[in-house]
Amino acid sequence: SGIKNELGEISHYVGIQEDISERKLTQESLLRSEKQYRNIFESFQDVFYRTDLNGKIKIVSPSIKSFGYDPEKLIGVNVKDFYPDPKDRTSLMDILSKHGKVKDYELSLTANSGMIIQSSLNAKLIFDENGVPFEIEGVLRDISERKIAEDKLIRNEEKYRSLSDISPDIITILDRDLNITFINHALPGTLSIEQVMGVNFAVFLQTKNREEGLLALKQVFKTGKETHFEIEGIGPQPEMHWFVIRCGPVKQNGEVVAITLFISNIHERKQMELEIRQKTIDLGERVKELNSLYEISKRAENTQVSIDEILNSCLEVIRSGWMYSDDACVRITYRNRSFKTTNFSDSKWCMESKILINEQQVGKLEVYYIVEKPEADEGPFFHEERLLIDNISARLSKIIENAQIKKELIKAKEDAEAGNRAKSSFLANMSHEIRTQMNAILGFTELLSEQVEDNKQQEYLSVVSSSGKSLLRIINDILDLSKIEAGMMDIQYHTVNPHQLFKEIKQMFSWKSKE
Repeated sequence: SGIKNELGEISHYVGIQEDISERKLTQESLLRSEKQYRNIFESFQDVFYRTDLNGKIKIVSPSIKSFGYDPEKLIGVNVKDFYPDPKDRTSLMDILSKHGKVKDYELSLTANSGMIIQSSLNAKLIFDENGVPFEIEGVLRDISERKIAEDKLIRNEEKYRSLSDISPDIITILDRDLNITFINHALPGTLSIEQVMGVNFAVFLQTKNREEGLLALKQVFKTGKETHFEIEGIGPQPEMHWFVIRCGPVKQNGEVVAITLFISNIHERKQMELEIRQKTIDLGERVKELNSLYEISKRAENTQVSIDEILNSCLEVIRSGWMYSDDACVRITYRNRSFKTTNFSDSKWCMESKILINEQQVGKLEVYYIVEKPEADEGPFFHEERLLIDNISARLSKIIENAQIKKELIKAKEDAEAGNRAKSSFLANMSHEIRTQMNAILGFTELLSEQVEDNKQQEYLSVVSSSGKSLLRIINDILDLSKIEAGMMDIQYHTVNPHQLFKEIKQMFSWKSKE
């Protein structure tokens, strides 16, 4: 400031020098902070606001534009105007009064367009130096999209939960440690879903399936690819059922974080497969049995072989009809003769059947297993094999019986042929003897007819000659009968004089008629 002299004029100045460098730095720092705060405030995505206790807006960030409002025009406006339901404002103030703050408080607000926007609020009371609240400061976030997504997620979750609840399959989710984090139905042998939640899935795998199952589950985590496998038995169930487990990865940011299992009970399907497989095997066995019977019948048709040859040829055919044919051997006994397969060996595993002819046993058929086999209907043999061996025995009985009948027929034929030959020989001899004598009679009758002149005697000699010739023809006819039986008869044609024939017949019977 200036200092005046006695004349009232400023003669010199007096001043105080003060270092304000620190203050200037502080001011500059405050300006920078304010600018930085302003930049943050203006670029803030959420809506920052401050109101008095009555709800009049004192400060609001430019981000309120996302609600369609001009931030400058909102200063002094009461926030109650933005609540579709005034009760929501009352509930908020009750919580603030009680706790002094709210966090993630959800409420509905009206946008400038009239649309209802779902919002999330973090707010607190501002207190003065005396601890008396005088303002409310908060951050408001538009969560409409999140709420839509959450609602969609809830609906999807409800839909999928409904599907999982009605699904006959067991659906479960395992974390990376194979612990159960979700399951729709209790596993077999467990009481409730709560019992298995958080339990390691390996516990429920039966010992014989555990290594295979765990390896398949780990492969899903490793490769991220779906897989499936079948196991017998899940959980502490008394009865072992077959299941198929389909495994799919649950990925997050490209990484497998869990796996979903769909567990289907396929016990009935497996039982049907086993039944079909067994029926297929049974059908194959029946085909083998039919082939055996067919081959035996086919061999019996060969009439050029003996019964011994037929029985020998049937041995391998019979052996092939049994379930374990490689370990089977066969023996046929007939009238103290025995026919065996090359691998024959007695054992305690035997099935036999009698060979009967006219209800009398003439032999037996035996089938042995030379090594032990699983127990079946009759020791290691099946009921169908009992039917087979009895059928084969009956077939062999018929073959033997037919062979015997054939043999008897052959003998009867030979005997008949021998009788025919003896008869033919007898007739030939007799006819020769008779013909010789008859020729002598005819010769002397002819000589007498040349010497006798009496007509009466000539007539008598004519009758003798005619009768002799007739007798000679009868002898020739007997020889012709033998030729006919031998198939050697030849028919010859000659001229006949009917008058002479009738005359000779008259002469033959004239004396008989006179008597």
